[in-house]
Amino acid sequence: MEVIHVGLMMQDREYARVLARTLAAVSGCMHFHLEGGEWDLMLLGEDDHPERSGKSIVRLCRLREDADPEQRRLWRYADAEEIAAGLVYAYYLKTGRVLEHREKKDFRLVVFASARGGCGTTSLCISVARKLAENQGRKILYLNTSASDDSMRYFQTERQDCMRSLLMRMRRGSVPPLKTFIREGERVDRIPGSSFLNAAAEVSGEEMAELLRAVSSCGKYEYVFLDAGADLFPCNRRMIVSSDVFVSICSGRGRDRYSEERRTSMEKLAGCVIRVENLADPVSRIPRNGFLQAACEPDAFVTMNGTVQIQLNNAYGMDAAEIAVRIEEESGHDREYEAYHAGDPAVAQASAGTTRKDGE
Repeated sequence: MEVIHVGLMMQDREYARVLARTLAAVSGCMHFHLEGGEWDLMLLGEDDHPERSGKSIVRLCRLREDADPEQRRLWRYADAEEIAAGLVYAYYLKTGRVLEHREKKDFRLVVFASARGGCGTTSLCISVARKLAENQGRKILYLNTSASDDSMRYFQTERQDCMRSLLMRMRRGSVPPLKTFIREGERVDRIPGSSFLNAAAEVSGEEMAELLRAVSSCGKYEYVFLDAGADLFPCNRRMIVSSDVFVSICSGRGRDRYSEERRTSMEKLAGCVIRVENLADPVSRIPRNGFLQAACEPDAFVTMNGTVQIQLNNAYGMDAAEIAVRIEEESGHDREYEAYHAGDPAVAQASAGTTRKDGE
């Protein structure tokens, strides 16, 4: 899958942030950046940065009648899909390449991964998923594609490896109804994969993409939480690139140069990154710039009959809820976004008017 990187250089930072979120939500092949970096295209407001020029620039104009894709001018308050299509066309004019993959998912893909093992990636992914389901009422599917999959100890149902069986059937071209592989939970559903570690390195990115397309066809889930652990298999790299939100986890119990460099390289694959320092000291923890924190609370994990139960009515649960809210914001899954794209003209007009007033 080819991914293009679009930089947003606008004086109205709030508008740029909302625009990036909504465009990312409808595009499976573009990542948007509000900070410095190497971009394939640059999206500017009408009067922003007039000193910049070049073939890579696409400008947002104020009125629809002034929009001209050939001149790389797009109407500022057009529907997100219309602007995304204009960016794809501008990229074609620049490079002569037609993007091979552009799909709209019915869910948001959130990938959790860490630079090394032992960072509590699985427990945090499950905890955040439960908080998002409990507090925001979202329907979530949990998948684990790490080599050291220990997610089974957090669930009480059977330990059958449905993930591997499903992928094998997909390779043969015979896929039974997906619901036969999904195990429903009280708040979060999942596709069990207890021995996925035996096949994870062999799974291609396209096979995982095909699996997500099957999930999308169900029309049931608003989020897919994918736990990649600390393994950058081809399938996990593809999922990080395709993610709506990438949750990058480091440990609060000490960091080393290797882990920091690996974490940075993983984050470069993603468009939207939320950094979390996990297992932080709940009493003396010092906030790390740009990172959310999840408290280290051993009492939050209770082992009963071989199953670990996560207690979320504590500081750890509050931190998980904060991360869930941040995921909602960064993925564009908020009420204004949903009302706008549901076709409510009053909300759309109010949103455009507010943005125009604040930004111009």
